[in-house]
Amino acid sequence: RKIHEDELNDMKDYLSQCQQEQGSFIDYKST
Repeated sequence: RKIHEDELNDMKDYLSQCQQEQGSFIDYKST
């Protein structure tokens, strides 16, 4: 179970990182 929690945390970090990259890309395009 502990390993599963770590996997979920890694997935959250990965998703949030992707969202941040998309956001900065959109900001770069809009300017």
